[in-house]
Amino acid sequence: MQAILSQRRYQVLGTAWLAWFVNYLDRTKTAALLPLIIVSLGMTTKQTGLVLFWFFLGYASVQPFAGFLTDLVGPKRALALAVGAFSVFTWTMALVGNWQELALRNLLFGIAQGFEVTAGARSRPSWCRSSPCRSPRRPGPGGGRSW
Repeated sequence: MQAILSQRRYQVLGTAWLAWFVNYLDRTKTAALLPLIIVSLGMTTKQTGLVLFWFFLGYASVQPFAGFLTDLVGPKRALALAVGAFSVFTWTMALVGNWQELALRNLLFGIAQGFEVTAGARSRPSWCRSSPCRSPRRPGPGGGRSW
């Protein structure tokens, strides 16, 4: 039974890590594609800044609420909902017709990504209570090397 639980633990952590990695790729793709998006939508520098601002506003402002809701519904369910939501917002990138739609999409995308980060972070302590998942202990002052 312990071996099955250990295997399941690493499957959950691997899924959370994969979601974080896809989350990172999703966030960086906007910055990488920004020159093409600016030309395609005919955006000014001010509009470009506003589009990026709305993403970070959604991402940062949702963190306290996302932690509360993740604890309320559970990290697995919150992670699944967040990954589903930011997948939909990634798909909707192709449907954007002007900078205002892109700003709104980025706000919602940031909210979804903020939920994913908190749900993924919450899954680690839920699934790693035993020693194989714990980080190495750091020795006290004068107690050896520092990690």
